[in-house]
Amino acid sequence: MMVYNLNTGHTENKSIIPDAEDTSDYGDKDTLAVNAITDTMKNDAEIIKSVMIYKGMGIQIFGGTKYSAGAYASMINKYHKALGSSVKVFCLVIPTPYDFYLPDKYKHTSQAEKKNIAMIRSKLDTGITAIDAYSEVEAHKNEYFYFNTDHHWTGRGAYYAYRAFCKSVGFNPYD
Repeated sequence: MMVYNLNTGHTENKSIIPDAEDTSDYGDKDTLAVNAITDTMKNDAEIIKSVMIYKGMGIQIFGGTKYSAGAYASMINKYHKALGSSVKVFCLVIPTPYDFYLPDKYKHTSQAEKKNIAMIRSKLDTGITAIDAYSEVEAHKNEYFYFNTDHHWTGRGAYYAYRAFCKSVGFNPYD
């Protein structure tokens, strides 16, 4: 497997799974990318396919584009038109942990998610309520609100999105 080492700036051909015969250190445990995890302890970060390993977290690299932002907004607009004016439509784009957990020196490895979300919002038809979860989550970026090994929110992260929704629609969120 090709692995991009951010410290050296080189791509290396590496096996991230230990030899099948050598189970002395692993026993019956699942051998989740043991070499990549070990390398992460030595280095600052690595990219393996579309995931950056940084401080023990597996963070999916955001790959949104102008085209995908436009296509997403277009689909929301079509739902809004199909449902009619009697149905309120809300659009809450869930930000990934990429913008919040990585230092600035790694931001070049991904598209700018905040700009992508802004583009989606700018293409929504009037009558659709865009929810700004990004700002609410960003205000709490020093807290643990994404799981370390996938892109899902913890209960805390979901709560911040809920608070953003409440602010946008004029409800008082429960504390």
